[in-house]
Amino acid sequence: MTMSFSYDILKLQIKKEVFVLNGTELKCARIRRNKTTSEMASLIGVSNNCWSRRECGKTSATLEEACIIGQALSLTETEFCAIFFDGILPFRKE
Repeated sequence: MTMSFSYDILKLQIKKEVFVLNGTELKCARIRRNKTTSEMASLIGVSNNCWSRRECGKTSATLEEACIIGQALSLTETEFCAIFFDGILPFRKE
């Protein structure tokens, strides 16, 4: 299942924020999608070492990086929330 919300709307609602990553969830999502650390590092323009620091939870991500990662991994809304908001982002009811 792909995301049901728009990254463009997310960008409009949140200014340039820095997100603390849940590195374990990020790594699991990457592995489930058969992506390598090199592929992901290249997508956001960082070194492999810098990407590894994200998966260890030692480095945060910008909103732009979070959106790129979310799209590259086709994250669901729940997965995106778990990785970038520690699961505390409230969902809208439809």
